Amino acid sequence: MTEASAFPGVHSSFVWQNVAITVWFGPATMQSLVVFEKGCKSFCGKHPEGISSVHIMVPGGTSMPSAEARTEVGRIMRENAPRTVAAATLIPGNGFWASALRSMVTAILMLAPRSLAFRMFGDMRELAEWLAPLHTRGTGVPMQPAELLRALKHVHSSALRLAA
Repeated sequence: MTEASAFPGVHSSFVWQNVAITVWFGPATMQSLVVFEKGCKSFCGKHPEGISSVHIMVPGGTSMPSAEARTEVGRIMRENAPRTVAAATLIPGNGFWASALRSMVTAILMLAPRSLAFRMFGDMRELAEWLAPLHTRGTGVPMQPAELLRALKHVHSSALRLAA
């Protein structure tokens, strides 16, 4: 497991096998998306077999990305979709923040290609059980849900330590 890119206070991205896992601490900004996109291009270039992508949102954000940043995220998704087998977003918790974030992610997805398998989750185990078989079928790289779950938990705790 290696850290692939980071933008302090906004995100830390990690690589596990051919899965990109990004932990988002705050709203994406145009500046942070430059770093994020550079990491995406590098990672995709190293994995011609295809990749999967997981985004973990840390609860308690105080704001949402600007309209410009949301549009940019949609563009990045479209450009990387041909190399992406599946993508998942984990938004834990309930309440206003989680609901608003789910709505925002849904709006961004309207900009993404329909060929991309995508789903939102509130539970890390459910995410791993959904993503692992899709990833295996789409990339030919064997993956068990339990292995992915361990990687997600490790990345999440590592990112939280780095952010502290």
